[in-house]
Amino acid sequence: PTFCCGQTFRFSKEDCGIVEVCGDIAVHLVQRGIFLNGSFIATAGGQERIEDLLSAQKDVEGMAAESCAWLCRRYPDRSASLRAVFAYSRGVHLLHQPILETIVGYLLSVQSSVSLVGKRLDALAHLFPSCRRLFDGREVYLFPTLVQLRSLTPSMLAELRFGYRTAWLEKL
Repeated sequence: PTFCCGQTFRFSKEDCGIVEVCGDIAVHLVQRGIFLNGSFIATAGGQERIEDLLSAQKDVEGMAAESCAWLCRRYPDRSASLRAVFAYSRGVHLLHQPILETIVGYLLSVQSSVSLVGKRLDALAHLFPSCRRLFDGREVYLFPTLVQLRSLTPSMLAELRFGYRTAWLEKL
């Protein structure tokens, strides 16, 4: 999977591996050679939720070949460039993230760095003590539900200092 990239906002690289909090899932991953070891917590589901998040059981090569072929048919004048891009990114997995945090993250990402968006998502999650979990010796905050986000008052949102983005959150 593509860690510490613009696709996800709450990954953090640590000495002990990578910790990712996304939606109602927290994952701690450590690479050992060609193997990826990890632990996780999720409010629902189990190992299958993590496999889905990481696209672990997907035929990535087959999906990439199918996508490349479709794009090359659609844009034949760019097919050489498209094939080069797919060859360069061979083996890259896209994360299949919970949709609510993904949408809110992208709303907050306008004119912002990846790390700033992560801090904003963390600030939102910290408003809800029920989202707090102790996980592998660290405190994490899972992302609130839509019902919880809709319970935020305009003054609570204003305290987050999200600027014009606040109006978008008020309309969730």
